Amino acid sequence: MFSANEAELETLAHILASSSGRLYRVLVREKQIAQDVNVVQDSEELAGRLYIIATARPGHTTAELETAIIDEVRAVQNERPAPPKSPAPKVTSRRKWFDRWSRSADLTARPTGSTYTTFPGKSGLSRSDFQRYLNVTPESVQRTARQYLGAGRVVLEVVPGKATKITPDPRVPAERAREALAKSIREPSARVSPPAAEDQARQTLPKPGPAVRFALPSLRRAELSNG
Repeated sequence: MFSANEAELETLAHILASSSGRLYRVLVREKQIAQDVNVVQDSEELAGRLYIIATARPGHTTAELETAIIDEVRAVQNERPAPPKSPAPKVTSRRKWFDRWSRSADLTARPTGSTYTTFPGKSGLSRSDFQRYLNVTPESVQRTARQYLGAGRVVLEVVPGKATKITPDPRVPAERAREALAKSIREPSARVSPPAAEDQARQTLPKPGPAVRFALPSLRRAELSNG
């Protein structure tokens, strides 16, 4: 988090998987081997992760998706960077930066002043942090892609099985275990407080005070100097 390459990684994620990104265009529109594709750049304090997630269309395999994804990533790494045709990637990255400040529903996700103090050690960094996103260039994005999207990756394949039911149903013993646990837990009895000692002074109404005499102020007449 707050690393030198965070802005480039967020821009790279948009370049790869937005509705106009390379992976979406090739896998979903052109080859039509994927139902959807998404890239998530997740920054943390000690390390970060960049996820490339794709769902194969019926009749296609995860191996096809992996090959196509690697080809497009290599193209980003090796092709000569060209000036962007659209400012969308940088605009989107900047918008996400502002989202973390203003429109995030999760208040803990906003980079408050204490966050800047905790991570970079400079509480006033918020004033210059946005400059990282202004400094992103095609060359810096390509350099970041070469540095992080290499052989050191983890590939996870999730393939649904043919069976739609599990026998025996694992939910049955789980429900029994929850019921047994609920019966074994005894709520502590509420502690009854001793009755408060009665205050004798509160049992007797106070006597009324002396009657207050009401008197209207005396009337006075006056005439203005101008008549």
